[in-house]
Amino acid sequence: MNKKQIITLIVIGIIVLGGSFFITYKIQNKNTSSTVKPNEILKLKDYTLEYATYVGEEKEYDPETKKTNTKKVKIKVTKDSIDDQKYKVKDNFIYIKDDILMYEVTGNNEFTLLAGAGVDFKLEK
Repeated sequence: MNKKQIITLIVIGIIVLGGSFFITYKIQNKNTSSTVKPNEILKLKDYTLEYATYVGEEKEYDPETKKTNTKKVKIKVTKDSIDDQKYKVKDNFIYIKDDILMYEVTGNNEFTLLAGAGVDFKLEK
């Protein structure tokens, strides 16, 4: 091989190596970065909730059929309200209206309705 071919081979090798490094870096960076911006998150004492829609299953007993029926329930959490009701947070609890304790946040993007039989809500995906 002459000198020109060797230099060409080295340049191509550097370009290929640099390109593969750049692609690998972009893939790893994409997989580790969060898509949720800090201003789109409700911060509590130990957990966080994204401003989004949450889904739970409500169980209701029907005395006529003597069966328990299950239905999906959705709740939308925004910066200002939960299902159009203003709320306040204290520790890991969410209060609505006139300081009525309504929800306990049990994990990141998970909370439980404390009224009735209780409904566990998780982030809708």
